[in-house]
Amino acid sequence: MQTRSMRLGLVLFLTLGTVTAHAKNAKVPPRAETGASRSKAAKESRETKEADAKAAAQEVAEEAQIVRTFAAGSPEAALREILHCGADISDESAAFDCWLKTHIVANRDTETAVTQLRHYSWKVFRSRADSYALKPVATTDRDFAIRIARREPEKCEATSKECKFFLVSRVRDLPAPVTLRLEDGQWRIYSISL
Repeated sequence: MQTRSMRLGLVLFLTLGTVTAHAKNAKVPPRAETGASRSKAAKESRETKEADAKAAAQEVAEEAQIVRTFAAGSPEAALREILHCGADISDESAAFDCWLKTHIVANRDTETAVTQLRHYSWKVFRSRADSYALKPVATTDRDFAIRIARREPEKCEATSKECKFFLVSRVRDLPAPVTLRLEDGQWRIYSISL
């Protein structure tokens, strides 16, 4: 009986030893390599998506309409004035006052509204305003031009009452929207993400 259990123990020992030896020789990558491989694949996927997004943005920029004339009273003239306030006026207070006047009254009718515009929208807009003009830097209105990726509606008229423009910037991947609303015969900013 003892011999039989010894033989069984020996067989069991040899079997486990063989299984263990095969497991040690198996080509299983360590966990760190598997994680690194996943991380590398995710990074490559993210880089591919970013490259695709930049290529799409470049395509939009190339297909965008270049606007060089800004007829008085047109929404394009309002865009020119908005960008003029942010990019051409060096005095900060004067530039903000100019920009504030380009907003609809409801955006600037209270001190709280003006404070919100000054501390949030204005700072971002001021830092990017020049990026919406085509280079070289415009020295006169005649030299000034912008790229409009698209409009909603496509033909913006006084009967539209509201128009949304998507402007191409040198510092942003996607065109930035600005919605103008006709108020008292003038096109003014209703909402802006420039």
